[in-house]
Amino acid sequence: MIQIEKLTDSHTAGVQAVKLAAEQVKFAGTAAEFLVDTSACIHRYIIKLDDAVVGFFKIDTDYSAQFDFCTKNALGLRAFAIDLRQQGQGVGSASV
Repeated sequence: MIQIEKLTDSHTAGVQAVKLAAEQVKFAGTAAEFLVDTSACIHRYIIKLDDAVVGFFKIDTDYSAQFDFCTKNALGLRAFAIDLRQQGQGVGSASV
């Protein structure tokens, strides 16, 4: 079963184990970059499959202030990443 949880310190090792293909890192960033982003407008979440962390993403509450194409107060989905070993199995689709 897919679960979404707010990132806590207990998830750190699981997030660090998430691996992406090199071409995906330029869009989602690395797990290490995800873990150090503590901006006030960034809210970090993890994606679990059967109690194991298999991905992560950020919600940016200041997204619309940074991009003209957004409507006012729009949220941004950032750094959406699913572990390379879980890709192609519907985990990403099920989590959104």
